[in-house]
Amino acid sequence: MTLLDSGTRRFRLWPLASAPAALLTQTDAPATPAPRSEHVTWESEAFIPVSRFEIAERMVTSGQWGADSPDTIRRLFRYMSAWRHVVYKERLDELEQTYQPFSPETDLLRVGEFTAAQQADYRDRFISGMARLLRQANYIEVPRQDVHSMMRGTSQYGLDLKVELEDFEECIIHRRGTDFRTEQRRSMWTLYLFKHKVRFPVYQRLCVLLKLWPEEERINQVMAERKVPRWRATRIVRKSRSTLPAGLDSDKIYIKLFKDIPHADLEMLFPNTQVRFSRLDKLRLGGSAASGVGLGIFGAFTKLMAVAVFTPYALVIAIFGLIGIIIRQVMGFFNQRTQYMKVLAENLYFHSLADNRSAFTLLANRAEEEDIKEEMLLYAVLATEPIHRHELPDVKAHISSYLRQQFDVDVDFDIDDALGRLIRDGLVTEGPDGLLATLTPTQALMHLDGMWDSYLHPQGMDRRLLDDDAPDARR
Repeated sequence: MTLLDSGTRRFRLWPLASAPAALLTQTDAPATPAPRSEHVTWESEAFIPVSRFEIAERMVTSGQWGADSPDTIRRLFRYMSAWRHVVYKERLDELEQTYQPFSPETDLLRVGEFTAAQQADYRDRFISGMARLLRQANYIEVPRQDVHSMMRGTSQYGLDLKVELEDFEECIIHRRGTDFRTEQRRSMWTLYLFKHKVRFPVYQRLCVLLKLWPEEERINQVMAERKVPRWRATRIVRKSRSTLPAGLDSDKIYIKLFKDIPHADLEMLFPNTQVRFSRLDKLRLGGSAASGVGLGIFGAFTKLMAVAVFTPYALVIAIFGLIGIIIRQVMGFFNQRTQYMKVLAENLYFHSLADNRSAFTLLANRAEEEDIKEEMLLYAVLATEPIHRHELPDVKAHISSYLRQQFDVDVDFDIDDALGRLIRDGLVTEGPDGLLATLTPTQALMHLDGMWDSYLHPQGMDRRLLDDDAPDARR
């Protein structure tokens, strides 16, 4: 079976505008997945949820490479992967350097001295580098207004959480992959006797980048926004930050990676999350406290009335009994809040993947993986059939169709990004007429070997070849 084979016939890469009607069938067109929930908007993503090793092996054994042996193709893909790895190693070094002034967990005795201008430059470079890394890893940014709307949903863990997003100078959230999760839970509707299935949507991966406003700047903002005096603004800011962990520094940038986060529970990812009682909790605990205290007062009064003569001892015993009842009811509120904090901590423990430096190191690995998969898929098409640039939409549709047929995944293949990298690496060239010429596997191996020689001798390497955002160094 060739790469673009549906299982019944070979896909031909016709220009979309002139494709015969027979080609525009449901088999050729990328399928639109049926909505899996009326409350969740599902969309195809550029993320390819298949291992690069599985994709490579499937293409190596496809029989489409003519005289080139499977070992040659495997070696070519290994060379392509190695070159992409060194590109991301350079980017990771840049991120680690620019993150030094903002790292909250450095173990170095000295990280250097930075002026305010240097810190501002490092901060801009680091945040832009993180944004590029997330794009290459096929993460999608969640706008802040969407975060607000998501936080209005009902928690899947029975928690009522509140977060002041305005406390953060930087609050950047990216997501990748949406799926459903099913759990067995008890509820009040079954009197907590039986478990029932609960199915809810989750983000398979979430990245959160946070930086707090300095306290003085935030106080000034609150004064201007709410028209309140400084003492009042100070109380508001300090109350909203009362749940922040000790040692959290407004000069540092915090990065967190999570997995399988329910859509309605984004609040639990923030360090200033406040756990509140739900209306049901307030009604239950308030009713219990009122009845308990009321019965305590009534009991104390009846005991005193039963004594013929009011003695100091009887009065003290009644008062201490009443105080004990009040303390017991108050502790009920604290115990319930502690239980909620325990649920919050347990869920964060099992959902957390990486923090800070380890987070962007893992992201670099994932971005490298995505680039390699895209390049292998596109090269396999361009190396076996002559393609013009105006045929690229058809190529994209066919690669998406191949992934769906072979691996049962729906992907919005990022063809422009992959083609740009192949051109910059010299594996593909574009003629004046738009024809895309591709090196054969043997030629590509020799070319990549030469690039490695140039990299090991930096005076012979154009450094723009290590930067996907730079103009094509060969033009």
